[in-house]
Amino acid sequence: LEDVLPKKIEFFDFEVIHNFPRLGKKIMMLNATSMHQKMHREQLILLSIQDYTERKMAQQTIKESEQRLENAVDAVKGTVWTKNSKGAMEGEQKSWAALTGQSFEEYQGNGWSKAVHPDDVQPTMDAWNKAVAASANFIFEHRVKIQTGQWGYFSINEVPIFNADGSIKQW
Repeated sequence: LEDVLPKKIEFFDFEVIHNFPRLGKKIMMLNATSMHQKMHREQLILLSIQDYTERKMAQQTIKESEQRLENAVDAVKGTVWTKNSKGAMEGEQKSWAALTGQSFEEYQGNGWSKAVHPDDVQPTMDAWNKAVAASANFIFEHRVKIQTGQWGYFSINEVPIFNADGSIKQW
C-alpha cells in the first residue's frame, strides 16, 4: 500500500490470507488505487477489501471433485464426454480425442459419428436422435474405431442434465 500514493500504482485482485483471532482464516481480495481529493487537495487511497473465503473454498471443492471424477474415469478405463442441449458435441473432449484420435475439429457437432463403424452409424444416429427428442437416457452399443485403428465394442450411456425449468442443459 505504501507505493500506491508516491508511485501512483494501483493493484487489483491481490489475494491476502489472514488468520483473525475470532473469525479464523479468511481469504480476502484487495484492490487499491490513488485518488486526488480536490477540495482539501489531498492524495487518498481508495481501498476495497472483499471476503473471498467462501468462493475460494467452493473453487477448491470443485477442483477436487473434478480431479476425483477424472481419477475414477481413468481407473475404470472409461471415456467421458459431454454434448450440448441439442445433442451435439462441442468444446474440448480430451477423453474422446484420446480414445479415437479424432482432432477437436473432427469430433465437433456430430463429427464424432465418423469414428463409429460404418454399419453402426445409422442405427446409432437414429437411436441418438430419438433419445434427444424424448429427453431420455441413451443406452446403446456400437463399434468405435480407436486410435490404434482397431474397432472396439463400446456400451454407451448418455444421460441428460436438466435445467430447473425442465429443459435439457447438456448431455
